[in-house]
Amino acid sequence: MIAAGGLLERQTPEGLRIAVVHRTRYEDRDGGAGDWVLPKGKVEPGETLEETALREVEEETGCSARLSGPSYATEYSVGGAPKVVSFFRMEFTDQAGEHDASEVAEVVWLTPADALERLTYETERQVVRDAYPGRDGRGAGA
Repeated sequence: MIAAGGLLERQTPEGLRIAVVHRTRYEDRDGGAGDWVLPKGKVEPGETLEETALREVEEETGCSARLSGPSYATEYSVGGAPKVVSFFRMEFTDQAGEHDASEVAEVVWLTPADALERLTYETERQVVRDAYPGRDGRGAGA
């Protein structure tokens, strides 16, 4: 399965923030209700990875964006089948509407260091570490 999503960035007076979404139909690391993930979803027929990433980010966050940097791929297994997800760096451009409440309970804007603490899956934490070196709470850019 192939999917795409985004590292949706927003500059605030307090600095860089990225969007993290809370989904309720999955479990977190401790078995609690809901997981915390970067916005992402499956490629639809005829879509490019970039188109999928922008569409899924808008559906899951309610925000319009434009691609602003490279993609970071991660691979893991779902039900024994391989899944590859490409996360594109993207810049917030507008609040386009509401997020899809059937899929997403909440959207939060976190520093990369705080996102590392909140994200449920190690594969996505590694994407954040790769995309924002030195912003993991250990370096000067945190």
